[in-house]
Amino acid sequence: DLCLQLNFTTPVNGYALHGHVIKNISLNFGMRASCRSRCTIENDCVSINIGPSVKDHVLCQLSDSDRILHPEDFRPKEGFTYRGTEVKKL
Repeated sequence: DLCLQLNFTTPVNGYALHGHVIKNISLNFGMRASCRSRCTIENDCVSINIGPSVKDHVLCQLSDSDRILHPEDFRPKEGFTYRGTEVKKL
């Protein structure tokens, strides 16, 4: 069996991938890092957008594409942070 490891690329502040969100999750602000964990357990997740803090919560958006496949959908969005993934075979 082949084992895959999902690594996240460097965060890009002020940007988000539009039109490819498969799931919106509201997280407590302190749990912001768990957005990456949610992506790793979602089979179709390829990238994430993390929204700004609103009333001690942040929006975690799981996307089924990334800025490499859809550069036209990678646009500025104030308060958001985008992170893509890279799959490595172990």
